[in-house]
Amino acid sequence: MSRKLCRWLAMSFCLVGMNLANAGVSNATVDRLFELSGLSAQVGYFPEMVVTGLDQAAEQGGAMPREDYDLIVTSVERAVVPADILAAVRFALRSSLSEEDAEFLLDWYRSPIGRRVTLAEEHASSPQGYANSMAQGGTIEDPDRIAHAERLEKLMGLTDFTIAVQENTSVAVYAGVLAALQPHQPTDLEAIKLQVRGLLQQSRPAIHQAVVQSSAYSYRDISLGDLDAYVRFLEDPRTQRFNDRVMAGLGGGLEDSVARLGTLLGQAFSQRR
Repeated sequence: MSRKLCRWLAMSFCLVGMNLANAGVSNATVDRLFELSGLSAQVGYFPEMVVTGLDQAAEQGGAMPREDYDLIVTSVERAVVPADILAAVRFALRSSLSEEDAEFLLDWYRSPIGRRVTLAEEHASSPQGYANSMAQGGTIEDPDRIAHAERLEKLMGLTDFTIAVQENTSVAVYAGVLAALQPHQPTDLEAIKLQVRGLLQQSRPAIHQAVVQSSAYSYRDISLGDLDAYVRFLEDPRTQRFNDRVMAGLGGGLEDSVARLGTLLGQAFSQRR
């Protein structure tokens, strides 16, 4: 074997080793992060949130034929799949999170403080918990707790995330209602998105205030000392990278779900009528 070939093979093995070392976090570690961070539980509520929005729209707009309602709910269950949304998050994390960074995150989520915070967030993410926190948020008047809630909102981008979730949920609901009312006309999801996005952006100051107040309520049983520890955790660059990729994955996964829902609704109602 020539020296040139030996050098080429040695360099190739080195490059392969470097690629494997930078391959990112394993699926097993990501699964543990999803579970311990509460992300799996929170994403699991997404289909129910869409159906809840549909129920509210039906109440405000008058009775919807039961067969139309059932068809929409079935389409939501097929389109808004938590496992698919989590897969989008997994893809976003694939090359941006190392095992070392993941272990740092897992240490927090396993800690007593991390568990208390995660349980509070999981409860607040359920449809009932979300409704309670939005309704009761104004009852928290402690300036220190409001200040902590403001800090947490900024670090986690909660207003942006709330608007993104509301946008996709609203588009899904409107798409369902329009498909029932106009079964032979294609649903223009982009037009609905632009309309909903405009309304939500106009309401951004009110949404921000509601998010801060509901956060203060959600963390009402967490001591200020524990909230300080949570702020320090969120300020760490490793946590920020993780949260940024999670938010990006969730946004992409929700958009894909809504697009799939529009297709399913169009097919379902056109075939039935």
